[in-house]
Amino acid sequence: MPRKTGASGWSRNEGADSPGRCFGAARSKRGGAMSLFRLIALAVGLLGLGFGAARAQQQLDIALILAVDVSGSMDDARYRVQFEGIARALDDESVIQSLIGGQRHAMAIAMLAWSDKAEEVMPWRIIASSADAHRIASLIRSMPRVSGEFTCLAGMLRQAREGLVRSVPGQASRVIIDVSGDGPDNCSGAHAAEDERDKTIAEGVTINGLPIRTENEVVGTGAYRAPGFGIEELRNEPHASGVTIEDWYKQHVIGGPSAFNIVANGYHDFERAFRRKFLIEIASGVQGQGQLSMSNANPSARAGIIHRN
Repeated sequence: MPRKTGASGWSRNEGADSPGRCFGAARSKRGGAMSLFRLIALAVGLLGLGFGAARAQQQLDIALILAVDVSGSMDDARYRVQFEGIARALDDESVIQSLIGGQRHAMAIAMLAWSDKAEEVMPWRIIASSADAHRIASLIRSMPRVSGEFTCLAGMLRQAREGLVRSVPGQASRVIIDVSGDGPDNCSGAHAAEDERDKTIAEGVTINGLPIRTENEVVGTGAYRAPGFGIEELRNEPHASGVTIEDWYKQHVIGGPSAFNIVANGYHDFERAFRRKFLIEIASGVQGQGQLSMSNANPSARAGIIHRN
C-alpha cells in the first residue's frame, strides 16, 4: 500500500504501474517517434538537395585539358612562348566570344605541365564570361616555372584520364586533351603512348596534338633520354629519312572523334598554331556531341590540319 509523506502527498517511490511512470514512458515513446520523424525529414531534405544539385550541374559546350610539354628540351624562352601564347589566346576578344557563344555559353578549362610526371598547374575553371577568360589568362601568366627532364607522354595521358577527365565540373558536350610538345615519349616509348591513348579515347575523350617542329636533331640523347631508352631520330623535312614530330603524334598520340594535329613551325609559330587549334576545338564543342566538320571551311582554314584517319 502506498505511503503518505506529509503535506506533499504521495511518495515518489511509486509502483511500476503508477500514473507517473506511465506518463514518462509515453513521453519517451513520443520523443523517439519525433526523433525518427526528424531523421526521415532530414534524409528527404538532403536527397532533395542532391537532386537539386544534379539539376543545377553546370552545362558545358566543351571541357578542355591543356597538356603542355615542360621537359628538358624547354628552355626559359620556349617555356614562356607556350604559356604566353595560351594566355594571349584567352585575352583575345574574338576567341572569348567563341568560347561563350555556344548553346550552353560556358566551357571548362584545366592545365597540365608534363615531363617526368604531369603536374596539375591549373585545376578546372569555368569560362562563362569575358572576365572569366581574362582572369584565367592572368593566372597562367603568373604561374611559377615547372620543369622536368624526360618526355613521359604515356604517363601524362594516364594521369589526365584518371584525374581531370573523371572530374569534369559539369556535363560537357565534348572532353578534349590538347597535347603540345616537341618530341616523342622517351620514358616508355610508342607502344605505351598508344595504349594510354586507346584507354583514354575509350572513355569518350578526344586527344588533339600541337607538335612543334624544331631543327633536325636526334631526340632521346643525353639528358633528354630516360635510362635504357633507345634513340629515335626525328627529321624536320617531311620526306627525309626518319619520322617527323607530326607523324609521331599522328601515329601514337591523337585519337577520338575528329582528332587532329595543328603543326607549329618552330616556337615562334606556337601562338598562331595554338590560337587556330583552340578556335577549331571550340567550334567542335559548339557543334555538339559529335564530329567537327571542316567541309564548309575555306582552303586556308583546312590547310595544315592533319587528321588521324
